[in-house]
Parts: sequence; structure tokens; C-alpha cells
Amino acid sequence: MQAVHVRPGGAPAIVEVPVPAGEVLVRIAAAAVNPVDAFTAAGGPRDAGWAAPDAVLGLGWDLAGEVVAVGDGAAIAPGTRVAAIVADPTVATFAEYVALPAADVAPIPDGIGTVDAAALPLASLTAAQALDLVGEPGGDLLITGAAGAVGGFAVPLAVRAGWTVTGLARPADAEGVRDAGAEAATGLTGGYDAALDTASLGESVAATVRDGGAYIAVLPGTEPRTDRIRSVAVSVRADGQRLAGLFDLAAQGVLAPRVRATFPLARFDEALAAAATRGARGKVVVTVA
Repeated sequence: MQAVHVRPGGAPAIVEVPVPAGEVLVRIAAAAVNPVDAFTAAGGPRDAGWAAPDAVLGLGWDLAGEVVAVGDGAAIAPGTRVAAIVADPTVATFAEYVALPAADVAPIPDGIGTVDAAALPLASLTAAQALDLVGEPGGDLLITGAAGAVGGFAVPLAVRAGWTVTGLARPADAEGVRDAGAEAATGLTGGYDAALDTASLGESVAATVRDGGAYIAVLPGTEPRTDRIRSVAVSVRADGQRLAGLFDLAAQGVLAPRVRATFPLARFDEALAAAATRGARGKVVVTVA
């Protein structure tokens, strides 16, 4: 099968590798591009200690596709459309197949296309798991990057949970933030009980949080160091059951995955370049099948 790998000292390239074996074998149809993919393409997981110094890395975290084989006891049938994330930097989802634990996959509801489904897993799981870290809902929550990939999911999830949400976004995105149930802001002010900093603005956002409040980063290692507030980062993990619930919300229209461009696997490098365009809204997706 074909997969995009990054060898030590090399650039990302399509290579031929054996079809993997595992509890659930998925034929990948689409994989969204995320900021972490540029990090992986540059060898970042090796430098950060996420993978061995001589490890071959795989591009891609998100995937959507179809189950083609299952192991004994897996409660999912071949032919089921599924989506998942792969948080192992040595495994590619810019690939034709991937093998996953059954607990990591979620069925894609009818009415959601496979390409759109590929745009949901990593961003929505990051938003949901970051909100878990914020604490008991009910106060004033600032979400930066409120119209972005993670922030665009975090706003409706936080509103639904009971937070009074202020979404920091560009003026052009203010209407969409308000439509999601939040107050739109284009600048920073103080007085929040907590902040979810999906835009990774750091200290300036932490300064808006009241003493004893919480600051949540979406990039581990970027959270400000302070004793005044609780400052932590989310480390997203695969969770098929949680992802299934997020897909249910997407089917209800609460969450809206957005895709702005698709590229075939053979043009994955163009997909990476397109995804790096600053300020663009919607995911770039690599199509495989």
C-alpha cells in the first residue's frame, strides 16, 4: 500500500509499505491536514521525544474511511464507514490503510459525507478534551481563535455545556461566533473565569483570567508558567466513544465540519502548502480512495 513517510534527514515522500494488521483494518478515503502535520514533516516528533531519533514518521492524524476487516470480538462490521484519530507519530493516515484498536473508531452517521467526516476528529476531540480541563461549567469563558478549526467546535460545545462564552475572532468572523451562541470580541479584555486559547496567544490571554481561574493551551509546552491561575495544556487522545457523540452533534447541526479544498494523495505536498495559508477557514483534506 502507499503511505506518506518521513525518514530521518529526508522530506515527506510516498512509499510502498505492507498493509498493516490490527483489530480494525480501515481503508482510508480521506484525511484532513492539521498544523501538527507540518511539525511532523519537519521531523518535529523526533526532536520533541515523541518518537525515537531514528524513527520513520507517518504524516496525518485524522482519517475517515471504511472498515474492511476486523479481529475477533470487535463490535463493528466490515463495510461500516468510520472515522478516528491516530496519535502515534510513526503511523500515517495519509495512506491507503490503517489498523486501529476498535475503541478508537467511531461510525460516521448517515448524512455526513466521508470527506466532511475527515475534518472532524482531531479538532473536535481537542476541543472537547480541552473543555474537560477547564473545569465545572457555569462561568465566563474566553475562547480565542473562535472561528478556527478547534475554536469553531469549542464554542458550541462550551455554550451547550453551560458556559457564558466570549469568542475572540476577526471582525469578518464575528457573525458566525454569535450564531454559535457566544459573544463576539475582536480584542482582549479582562475578567474571565477561564480561557481556552486555541489561537495560542499565551501570556496576553492568561492575563485576562481572574485569580484562581484556568488557562488551557492546545499545544503542550506553550502554556504560560504562573502560580496565579491554573495553566495546563490538553494532550489529545483517541476516544471512539467520545468521537461518536461528537458525530451525533454534527448530524444534529450543532457542530459543522468545514472543508475548503481537497487534494489527492499524490499531491499531498500541495495539501500541506494549502493548509499553511494563514487566516483561511475550513480544512484541507487529502483524498485517498
